[in-house]
Amino acid sequence: MTPLRFVVGAGLLLALGAPAASAQSISCESRDYRRQYCPTGRITSAQIIAQTSNSPCVQGRTWGWDSNGIWVNQGCAGNFAFQGGGWNPNPPSGTTIACESRDYQQNYCGAGTRIRRAWVAQQQSQSPCIQGRTWGYDGNGVWVTQGCSALFAFEGGGGGGGGGGGPAR
Repeated sequence: MTPLRFVVGAGLLLALGAPAASAQSISCESRDYRRQYCPTGRITSAQIIAQTSNSPCVQGRTWGWDSNGIWVNQGCAGNFAFQGGGWNPNPPSGTTIACESRDYQQNYCGAGTRIRRAWVAQQQSQSPCIQGRTWGYDGNGVWVTQGCSALFAFEGGGGGGGGGGGPAR
């Protein structure tokens, strides 16, 4: 894992409200489009925090988890956050925005408030949603392109975004 991805991943874990001492993450990769199981020990929840593959990672279709680990298939690869007790990967009400790239065209979805950080809470498309490539954010909203469609969670507040550049609006 690159130092930047580690910092971003750790920041997202903190943004999700997980105590830093108990939140954990793991990389899991489907090689040659085959199913791969990545054991974690006893867990109660998991969420993808960074997709690292060009193939889509869609929960329930190309990745999932059970009480002892995370599985991926069909080329999905990513970094996953998980915890053994009490962690809720769902963002608080009102801190999500749905954004869809129709016909593979770029779309910008305003959040109606300032965005400090954003992440994919639930991918809805077969096309991959890769931060900085097919989706990103700025201080006011989320952009998507190349067929990415997802429910994005965000942390509001001062300062403005990041999210890895992307196509001009």
